[in-house]
Amino acid sequence: LVQAIRPMSDTGQSLVQHIYRDLRSAIHTAAIPSGTQLPSTRKGAEAIGVSRNTLNEAYDLLRAEGLIAIRQNRRP
Repeated sequence: LVQAIRPMSDTGQSLVQHIYRDLRSAIHTAAIPSGTQLPSTRKGAEAIGVSRNTLNEAYDLLRAEGLIAIRQNRRP
């Protein structure tokens, strides 16, 4: 995940949009191969240094496009 997110540039886009676009690009170019399990919002947010809500919003945009599926990790 960290490798897929480029440093922010002054493009005027929000942090959510920046993360979403970088992940979307990585999915389309197979830098993140189909079937790859993305980290949880908690672990992913910590890895890239953003809030959990920010990464959750980016994941929601990817899910709305059908690029990822969200599963609840349920423990026994």
